[in-house]
Amino acid sequence: MDNKDYINMLELIADNDSFAYLLDRLISACIKLTKFDWDKHAEQSKDNPDEEKISKIMEKARLANEERHSLCNALDAKLKIIVEKNDYKFREDVRTFETLK
Repeated sequence: MDNKDYINMLELIADNDSFAYLLDRLISACIKLTKFDWDKHAEQSKDNPDEEKISKIMEKARLANEERHSLCNALDAKLKIIVEKNDYKFREDVRTFETLK
């Protein structure tokens, strides 16, 4: 890998405010939130639920919900900029294997 390829790779990795990156993070936050909800319900359905464990799960869920809310706001702001400028630049998704057409 030459220096130019390395710099391009760094730009790709460092591009953490792109629409796609924010959307990916939002999906992850929603998955975490759902998992914590399932964990809470599973613990609450036990004959002798552990209240301390439920409290910890609820705190994790609260943080995931705050992350989700922040990402929604960031996506909204990013989409507003895209629409106002009528311009969205994206990087082509390079696949390891060719896809069938």
